[in-house]
Amino acid sequence: MDDVAIQTSLSNFACRMHLPPSTFNYVEKELLKKTAGTISKNESVADHSRSIKIVMRKFCSLPIISSKIYEIMGNEGFDHLLLLAEWHDIGKIAVPREILSKPGPLNDNETAFVKLHAPIGCLIATQMPTLSPISEYIKYHHEWYGGRGYFGLKAEDIHLADRIMAIVDAFDAMTCEDRPYRKAISVREAAAELIRCSPIQFDPLLARIFVSEVLGHIS
Repeated sequence: MDDVAIQTSLSNFACRMHLPPSTFNYVEKELLKKTAGTISKNESVADHSRSIKIVMRKFCSLPIISSKIYEIMGNEGFDHLLLLAEWHDIGKIAVPREILSKPGPLNDNETAFVKLHAPIGCLIATQMPTLSPISEYIKYHHEWYGGRGYFGLKAEDIHLADRIMAIVDAFDAMTCEDRPYRKAISVREAAAELIRCSPIQFDPLLARIFVSEVLGHIS
């Protein structure tokens, strides 16, 4: 995808999301001045990607999940989900570091920047042969099962990859080491939260399988 296509896509998204011009101008400048080969993620994002990949592998290795992955995504589905776990936040390269590390609630403009990381990540991935197969999964990895995500997809309209990703991502975010804006919680507390938030945020069947079959094997 060339620079014009990137600019047009980001501009259209910014308009749909009613984002302030300053948001788009910053993102455009940051994205276009960095090539895919020089992308570097901040330390907290990198740590999150490493730990979430471990949890993703455990979940996707369950026979009941792996068979569904094969049915929907084919032979490469497992590998694509591991890639998604590692690279889902690649778009955060365009989010100012001070926003990612802010120790309190984000204001509307800061929230707008954060929401851009999903479509930006998709655009970056389309330019990278290794990541292009998962570019759409990156775009929609913040969808909620009940339809309240970034793009408003709902239930089965959300790809299996992103329904799986939502659970794994949320679990890791809740239980990883303390972040500037919140304290980590226990595995037991995270399990209860995953069930409580189904089916508003998570696929209820996948969430129950994750809690019973994966968390039971995490110390």
